[in-house]
Amino acid sequence: MFNNVTLPVIPLINKTEPPKANKNVLEPPKKYLSTNLAANARLGNHLFEMASLYGISKKLERIPTFFIDTQWHDTMLQETDFLIPGLIDHFLIVNDTFPKHLPHTIFHPQCCIFEDPNRLKNITDEYMHLTGAFYQSWKYFSRLRNELMGYLKEPSNNFTSLPKSDESTFITCVHIRRTDFVGSGFHVPEKDFIINAMKFVEEKEKKLISMNYTTVFFTDDADYVKTLLKEKFELKDGTVKNLETDSVISDTDPPDSILYSSRHCDTVLFTAPHSTFGWWLGYLSKGNQVYYTDLKFVNDLSFPAEKFNPDDYYPPHWTPVKYGGPGNAAVIESLNLGNNSLALVMSMNLGKLNGIAGHSANTINHTKIVVMARNQTTGTVVSTRYERITPHDNCQIVTVFATVQLLPDPVHIALISNEDSTEVSRNQSRKICVKGYITLQPWDRVLFPFVPGDIADPYQEIEFQSLAGAQTDCLLQYKETAEFVALFDLNDILIPRSASTLLEEFRHILGSQERVSFLSYTWKNYEINVFNNTKFSISSMVDSLADRNTTKFSKTVVVTKNLNFTWIDRPYFAPDGFISLDVVDNSIIHLEEIIWIDQNNTKDLKSYTKESSNFSFPYDALSDIETDFDQMLNKERIAEIIPNLPNFFHFYYLTNKCLQDSKSISLKRCPGPQMCGFYQHPNLHKQPERLLTNLSSYYVTTHQGNVSLEELNENVRDERSKNQVHELLFQVYKPFGYQITEPTLPVPTLVLIIEHTCLMVFEDWYTISQVPQPETPPSQMPEDQTDRFSLNGYAALQTMYFNDHNKTADLIGNWDNITSLMKLSKTDLLALASHREAESIYNAMDNFPLDGMRGIVVGSTSQPWLEVMALQHGARNVVTIQRNKFNIQEEFRNRISAIFPAYLANNWQKFLGRLDFVASFSSIQHLGLGRYGDSIDPIGDLREMQKIKCMLKKGGILFLGVPFGTDAIHFNAQRYYGPIRLAMLFQGFEWVATYSADSEKKFDLDTLRLHSEGLFKSSHYTVVLRKL
Repeated sequence: MFNNVTLPVIPLINKTEPPKANKNVLEPPKKYLSTNLAANARLGNHLFEMASLYGISKKLERIPTFFIDTQWHDTMLQETDFLIPGLIDHFLIVNDTFPKHLPHTIFHPQCCIFEDPNRLKNITDEYMHLTGAFYQSWKYFSRLRNELMGYLKEPSNNFTSLPKSDESTFITCVHIRRTDFVGSGFHVPEKDFIINAMKFVEEKEKKLISMNYTTVFFTDDADYVKTLLKEKFELKDGTVKNLETDSVISDTDPPDSILYSSRHCDTVLFTAPHSTFGWWLGYLSKGNQVYYTDLKFVNDLSFPAEKFNPDDYYPPHWTPVKYGGPGNAAVIESLNLGNNSLALVMSMNLGKLNGIAGHSANTINHTKIVVMARNQTTGTVVSTRYERITPHDNCQIVTVFATVQLLPDPVHIALISNEDSTEVSRNQSRKICVKGYITLQPWDRVLFPFVPGDIADPYQEIEFQSLAGAQTDCLLQYKETAEFVALFDLNDILIPRSASTLLEEFRHILGSQERVSFLSYTWKNYEINVFNNTKFSISSMVDSLADRNTTKFSKTVVVTKNLNFTWIDRPYFAPDGFISLDVVDNSIIHLEEIIWIDQNNTKDLKSYTKESSNFSFPYDALSDIETDFDQMLNKERIAEIIPNLPNFFHFYYLTNKCLQDSKSISLKRCPGPQMCGFYQHPNLHKQPERLLTNLSSYYVTTHQGNVSLEELNENVRDERSKNQVHELLFQVYKPFGYQITEPTLPVPTLVLIIEHTCLMVFEDWYTISQVPQPETPPSQMPEDQTDRFSLNGYAALQTMYFNDHNKTADLIGNWDNITSLMKLSKTDLLALASHREAESIYNAMDNFPLDGMRGIVVGSTSQPWLEVMALQHGARNVVTIQRNKFNIQEEFRNRISAIFPAYLANNWQKFLGRLDFVASFSSIQHLGLGRYGDSIDPIGDLREMQKIKCMLKKGGILFLGVPFGTDAIHFNAQRYYGPIRLAMLFQGFEWVATYSADSEKKFDLDTLRLHSEGLFKSSHYTVVLRKL
């Protein structure tokens, strides 16, 4: 029935009997596992099902069994065996249908949501047939990547037309799937997003490795990708990436594409997030560095939320590339506002009337806006100064602009005023989008509940500000990916005259002028005939236009790099140093009045025709516009928009009323928007590495209370006594060589002012380690080093004495019996750790598999539990740094090796930048305290982190378990790590995830949880850190 399958095909002689296994193979347990299969699907789905069935079978100690029910199953078997024959070798192949009378076990009802197979262990039936299908979750084979890579066949294709990855060439593989996804509900990214995502990936990878970068495209739509090859983009270092010369389109078939990826793709970006083939192209790639489009930020209708769990589908070490919002092609990081930022455009009540009409007020106000935010796990309160956009004191209510950095993925945001607060709505369902055409966002009205209407009525005096805010919201979302943002109304029509497209026209008008903040178009008012009960036509609309002979300058096209916020009407002035540019060669058709008339009773209007009008209208463009408009009208979701459109006359009345009021000298009304200026926000257009200066608004908790980051960074604090104020120099970060770069909470982000070379790091450590130490560890901290141990008072001090010098020398352990330890269950292995919270590092490794990786364990004990744990999670080999000599089982000496700290210090070049991971649990907190006979060193733990950083590859992973709490030291027992010292530990790393012993899932560590145990108490969490 099929060819190229290495195992024999075994028919069922008696369908009540088990299939007979190959007699040449060691007889396995007589239990079998099979499942429903989507055999008529494609290769990506086949790999998910076969790998998952194999992984579940291993866990349940059953034989994975494949029944050839149909011709589709035959084809599925051939395709999978052609690519990964070693996987098929583990299956029992049965050339018959599954016996219908055997029981079915309900399991994995949703394609993309993991279900724990452990619940099936109590089923003792000889046959187990699962009802699920697809099995699209990496968790079913979480520790098998290295094994699966080894099962791939040797390619017969030499890939002569494709570049090869080597020491000088770094290959990014980009997968684009379109043909069957377009219109299916599956998300298909636009060209702008793909280009920006590629730029983001290359920028991120260039931080890690400096090489020649080449791109290989894999696609089912080569014609579409050929249009991408015409694109160029510029990197931060000024390098211009020309895709036509720096990339190639692969023509390999699916199996060969995966084989090529396994040998040459250093990084993979798959842009269609549901593509299973793109998923496997990344999973089996050489570099195992994968980027994908984040489903949380797109309008994907393919799966309801309850049928798809991204955490089950995408491995946690993969990087999501995020849209800035529906319909937006912005990617993941904000260069202008900073990550996790909130931009506020709002009205503020000054509380009293003051000033003289026309007087220009200071646009920077020292009063602060206070914002409270929380996500699923943590909360923060941050204050920020605001800018007054209304540059005068004519009225009681003024408009302000401010930005503030909050938490990732907030679920609640509120403004705080005295004892009152009001929530800032974040209801994503209110976004109404017709993909590719228009995005509408009803603007949130934020009102303090106890402010009377005679002070501020959002439905009367500041409606125009809501409209202006909506425009600003649009500008801020698009300013990093769009050259221009046109702020027109829905009843405005602009057809390009000086070029074939609006983008080209805007560029033509702007020319080489660098200091233009916006273009200003005139608009002409027209009446228009619209017949009831007839099909709308662009051509008939244009033919019925009646010129009302009024022309105004008002509509703006923002040059995004030179402007941050805008208003409805044309302002009187541009930002300092910038100009506005009037467009004189074209104007907007503004449909000021739409006249609905009955078809049988037409109204005589002054007709607009090609002959009678002096306005040159490009009639040849109407057919293209008509086609686009028909496509938009045919969208099903257009029906969702119409009921939600604002009442034009409501806005029109309020806006006009406010504009008319602003022309008077009255101090009781808000001045019109034409009185408002365009000011460059001081925190925008900075590099991401910028040093933020508003550190006084951020606080961390110490044993002395809350301390501002400004105090920690600048090292100056005022202390008041009964009789005087002392200004003391408190040495914290700068004297230790650190400086705060971002006020992240609960742990600030630091940079080393002077980065030590690895030679200096290991030489300094070795010098200190050679200082003679007493046989008995000291019980008292050296008096001359107290300030350095306590961070000059920011870390609490108490005494708790241990003498563990040479303690492990008398313990035999199980280093000579690794084989038995490798068979231990999770519970039994953790019992060897003698620390109840060691499960946290096991949970971390569960989520960050170590398939095929090489690493080091820092802080070995008499029991090799952590080394074995790494091997169980797929590590290729592990080096352990030991205090005393252990006798490692001979059969495992090629996978576990041991070195002494002094050997590492003298041979550090052998390890420089070569490790994929480092693991350490409940060890680093002891270094430098003398408890284990080590040298007294106030920064012994920080030195060890510097050594680890030297040994890790860029992008390498550190599993670090230490006691988390409030900064303190029990001398000579251990340190407790709070926000101050954690920041120093984490320097040079990206904090990826945090795990506890209580859950297999990561959690967000907030200030409350960090300090929840109290002083000199702690919780041992494990953080996953990635070397930058």
